[in-house]
Amino acid sequence: MRPNFLLFITDQHRADYLGCSGHPALATPHIDSIAARGTRFERFYVATPVCMPNRATLMTGRMPSVHGVRSNGSPLSLQSNTFVDALLAAGYWTALVGKSHLQNFSDGAALLKRPPPRAGDLALDAALAEARKPAAADGPYDQEHPRRWEAGRDFAMQLPFYGFGHVDLCTAHGDQVGGHYYVWLKSLRADADALRDRRNQLPHDYVCPQAYRTPIPEALYPTAYIADKSCEWLDRYADGDRSQPFFLMTSFPDPHHPFTPPGRYWSMYRPQDMALPPSFQHRNRPLARAVAWARAERAKNHLPTSCDPGALR
Repeated sequence: MRPNFLLFITDQHRADYLGCSGHPALATPHIDSIAARGTRFERFYVATPVCMPNRATLMTGRMPSVHGVRSNGSPLSLQSNTFVDALLAAGYWTALVGKSHLQNFSDGAALLKRPPPRAGDLALDAALAEARKPAAADGPYDQEHPRRWEAGRDFAMQLPFYGFGHVDLCTAHGDQVGGHYYVWLKSLRADADALRDRRNQLPHDYVCPQAYRTPIPEALYPTAYIADKSCEWLDRYADGDRSQPFFLMTSFPDPHHPFTPPGRYWSMYRPQDMALPPSFQHRNRPLARAVAWARAERAKNHLPTSCDPGALR
């Protein structure tokens, strides 16, 4: 009998910020229970620390240099075979509930450009620049774009989506999540846009950048939506023809910034109880000056790949 698979993903979540990893303050009982009954890998590394390239690697089993997604803003080619495609072809029911981010969330042009050939280099035709040949025709690369979900209108995605036969899509993060979640929230609350407006955040005394106290109730927050929709899909599977196995990816956009924990979660921990990493004290050292310089260059729509040391003095 072939196994079923349920894959949980949390976004921008440090491995050492789990109870099962020994964090002195954070309580993560449900994740800890999974770790206690299974295997916890202590030396498990991502292919890249950037979201879209690493998600593309997870889906394809190929490094960014091969699948072509080397930075955010580069969608995974629709020509790419994913492991979910393989499961679908093998007779699995496949579903995604939550964040995908295999396609772009914005219209912003890529800042990182291919450098021009150096003197003496042989410049081949652009069709030979990547591991794959260009697609024969344009595909639907804008299914995750916010305009597809504006004003709470539903949007019929073209399925399968990278192998997923069912999708409840979430885009972006915090209380600004879009996609199917936004349509659902608008259907339940006429004041959905006001709840998501940061000008209407609840009073708080935090000074942390991108920390907002959302008025969205816990039961309507994206995390609850993803959990509920995952359970709904599993219930439908259990009530149907179970002769075929399933693969369900439940992908939470949190704890990625902006930090907008709802209800009781906002005050569950005090900042003074959280130990700061040694790097927090590096603010006046050259590394911090390099970061500040890079941020200033990005604000000017520049993305240099090297830095003149004189700029940091």
